[in-house]
Amino acid sequence: MFCPLPTFKPDHGVLRPDPAFRPVLKTVLARVCACAVGVAVLDALLHPHPATAASPSISMPAPVQTRDLAARFQPFPPEARQALLKLFPGGRGDASHLADSFEGDWYMHEGDLIVDSGFRNNLNLVVRGNLIVRGVLSDLDDSASLVVTGDVLAHHILSRQLLVVLGSLRCSGLVHADYNDWSFEVWGPVFESRAYIITDRSTMHPDDLKVEYLYNADSATGKGTAEKVLHESLVRWQDEEGDQYRREMHKGKVRWLDEEGAPLEAAVAKKLKITGSLPAGIEEIAAVCDTGRPPFITPVLKHQDWRLDPTTDAGVVADHAAAKDVSERTAAAGHSRLPQEWVVRLATDPAPEVRRVVVHHPKLPAKEAASLATDPEASVRQQVAASRHAAPLLEGLVADPETSVRRACASHPALTDDQRRRLLHDPEKRVRLRAVRYLPVTAAWVKELRNAKEEELVAWAVQHEGDEVVSSDPGVAMNAGDWKKDLADERPAVRVAALGKAPRGELFPYLHEHQSQFAKDPSADVRRALAMASRDAATLEVLGKDADKYVRRFALDNLSAPPALLIQEARRLAAAPEDSWNLTSDKYIDHSSEVQDLLNHPRLPEEAVRIIAKVYPRLWRMEPRRNMPLDVILERAVSASASVEFAPGFQKWKQAAAKPGADIGPVLAAFLETDSDYLKSCARMHGQTPVKALLKHTRELEGDQYSLEEVAKSPQLGSDSPEAEELRQYLLKLPEGAADRALSGNPDLPAQVLKELAKRGADDAPLTLWQAQGVVIKD
Repeated sequence: MFCPLPTFKPDHGVLRPDPAFRPVLKTVLARVCACAVGVAVLDALLHPHPATAASPSISMPAPVQTRDLAARFQPFPPEARQALLKLFPGGRGDASHLADSFEGDWYMHEGDLIVDSGFRNNLNLVVRGNLIVRGVLSDLDDSASLVVTGDVLAHHILSRQLLVVLGSLRCSGLVHADYNDWSFEVWGPVFESRAYIITDRSTMHPDDLKVEYLYNADSATGKGTAEKVLHESLVRWQDEEGDQYRREMHKGKVRWLDEEGAPLEAAVAKKLKITGSLPAGIEEIAAVCDTGRPPFITPVLKHQDWRLDPTTDAGVVADHAAAKDVSERTAAAGHSRLPQEWVVRLATDPAPEVRRVVVHHPKLPAKEAASLATDPEASVRQQVAASRHAAPLLEGLVADPETSVRRACASHPALTDDQRRRLLHDPEKRVRLRAVRYLPVTAAWVKELRNAKEEELVAWAVQHEGDEVVSSDPGVAMNAGDWKKDLADERPAVRVAALGKAPRGELFPYLHEHQSQFAKDPSADVRRALAMASRDAATLEVLGKDADKYVRRFALDNLSAPPALLIQEARRLAAAPEDSWNLTSDKYIDHSSEVQDLLNHPRLPEEAVRIIAKVYPRLWRMEPRRNMPLDVILERAVSASASVEFAPGFQKWKQAAAKPGADIGPVLAAFLETDSDYLKSCARMHGQTPVKALLKHTRELEGDQYSLEEVAKSPQLGSDSPEAEELRQYLLKLPEGAADRALSGNPDLPAQVLKELAKRGADDAPLTLWQAQGVVIKD
């Protein structure tokens, strides 16, 4: 997982500070802007907007997910990805975050994609055309990228993942680009939206934004104020200290609430010194937009674009269907208000772009659907196979000479067993893979495919042999199979399937026992599993130099990784070219990810930390880690805040840091009493912090989950002292298991505690228990 190094992010030519600096920046900006917004704030306080929005709500159909439309897409191969970067305006694709994000599986939709509802993206997708969403376009739930080579039109856009638009963006509602490491980019000439909200996100957009309200959490400049545009429930009010509050009308009077929604006492509310307003978080905005309720206090002033308006007059849509411009006819072909007579006409449109879209129209008659199923354009036939009209046409489509058409058929729920069987044994592997992916899991299919000649079909059968629906079928005798035998199969896909079928409590010990064999396995997936399962220093040394980067990463993350391997990795990273630390370099993302992963290792030797610290840019915050050397702690604490150098006892701390082998426990205990958050964090996670001091400090952290998670990483939790036991029990009893996740990754915890965490559902506990102590939890 990529964790960015503290640095600066580009915002259309303007440097934006990293999140580490944002709390300070926001406080400063709030105070700087207090005078400027004072009049507006005062007016809003005296004349609050009513709690009921003036705009009527819109009935919103259920949103579709990208995966729901997967049959419409084709795989997007690596060679096509590089060609895409050349399509950017001025050929500047290398300047896009996309250039560093082309890993994993990608898919492509040829031509305009029109969605007559909300659209939740959960696949890496390239739309080679325009994207029209008559609802909310969002990507909040999954880490998936979206690239549109044309224009994007939507009611609202709520984004956390990589979103790149090469054309213009027109939104009838609001656009919210929320915090993530991925950027939000609009390369075209027009950006039009009623509201544009940027919260801790790298963005690129035209200079001339056509918006009524602009809020950027990292900038003092903006346009309009939240309370003048957004519904009262979506407005937050900020005081001089940066704390946020809500406000509502209650029995004809203004009532103030805290951030959780609890009313403030009158005396407390009277003392509030509000400096400005800001929008609510993206989840709250999404909760409003997804239901069709307007997030604004007043209705949209201008007429909505006909392409987005689900109530557009049918005659207007028909006029556009008759236009000479192909893009107009394409947009009309995907509009639900298009009269059926025009649906029929567009089914024979000379432009395949139009026919590809009209295929999905609910008013398309069966006769025209059948005609389109034999269209001379393979891309049109593919869309027929992926459409609601395909069921009676599948017999011909599964025999189509074009691979993309047969692949689109493979996921159709109306396929007969005979049609599925033909696709399962298709000469093209990508057709077979899609067919087996959507195959119903039954004992009959498992038994049949167990003896197939194609390895991906056998692998599917191996994967599902132990499923309850298979083993409980009285009509077919089926055993769970021998996963150890399958793990020795000569076919790589079968061995990988065996990894997934094996009981975890048996798999890791077995891999560890036969590691000399599996360390040489041609399948990277098998070697990756071994890199997590091995507890042998020599094997991990070998895997730490593997050709596959994930094998190397898993070996280095292994809690049994030998100190020499971790130190060697630190030296390699420290010796990287200087531009590897430069945000604009194409090497930055991979390098910074490797640095952060190494620093996160719970058993990283002090020598490795010092090696990294020497080359880690001085202006960047080096996050506190377990067992950081005292000299590095002091140096980095001063870098984070110069005032640390003037703390009482600082010179004594420096003297202790300069003495090898000195008892630094009293120094670390003193850190817990300072005003420095950095020093406190380091002390909470250090193995030499006195347990009594740590226990006392922890009791004062009630409700501070971040700090409690730091305590949960302390090596002192492995001590057998009464205080350590009391501290363990305190953390285990926190409400809602607040520290369970951090505890489950602590290799110093007693085995019994890790077992208890595993029973409670802490996912990392079994792996920690195995790698650190060689103990397995039976499935």
